[in-house]
Amino acid sequence: YCVTFTKLASTAMKAKLEALIGAPAKQVRLGTFHALALRWLRSGDSLPPNHRWNVDQCLEVGKGAIPKQTWIWEAILRGGKIKWSNRGRVGLDIQGKPKDYALLVDVWRSRRFTVDSPEVLAMVDAAPERILDAWRLYEEIKADLNAFDFADVLDRYAALNRDRARMIIVDEAQDCAQVQLDIVKQLAGWSDLKDPAASLQTAPGRISMFLDIRQSMYSFRGAYPEGILEMLPYSL
Repeated sequence: YCVTFTKLASTAMKAKLEALIGAPAKQVRLGTFHALALRWLRSGDSLPPNHRWNVDQCLEVGKGAIPKQTWIWEAILRGGKIKWSNRGRVGLDIQGKPKDYALLVDVWRSRRFTVDSPEVLAMVDAAPERILDAWRLYEEIKADLNAFDFADVLDRYAALNRDRARMIIVDEAQDCAQVQLDIVKQLAGWSDLKDPAASLQTAPGRISMFLDIRQSMYSFRGAYPEGILEMLPYSL
């Protein structure tokens, strides 16, 4: 596996890999975290139907249009009817900015928190008004629509994927969130990091990360460079 964060970076990585090793590069699974995860979720024969997704169900994809996710958060905070849902008017009459609520929820989810996680409950006093109510309603609406967002793609992949790789290369790894680090460790077979020696002896794969902790730019969306430092004791 070779993974990175943007389509531009994955295209450059593919070109470099083909230049280095030629035809065998076609055997490498290469792309962004989201692209690899969605590709697997769309084609996984071993997955139950409710886990297989078509890209048209993604709330954050829109061809020249505002993604549906924006409209849902606007309805949750301001009140309104969601035309893609059988649900009537929704709304919590909250004056915050929808994008702020959506971003904070995405950051929490990138740390593998749920709406009921103790870590979230400990932070809620400093969070926007009624953030937990808004988050719960957002999840209910997604279920109504049988839809998903980008955070769901990584969550589901981390939870269901059982693939293993001999080598995982991560570019710009300082921008990994906790969920992406979990995916990398899972692909390498690091199933029990409490015992470093056992993990290294039994893990089928190795991890190679290219990064500069000082250049981490995505803390606003959940980048967790500290997580890489926590992995060092388990590395060769």
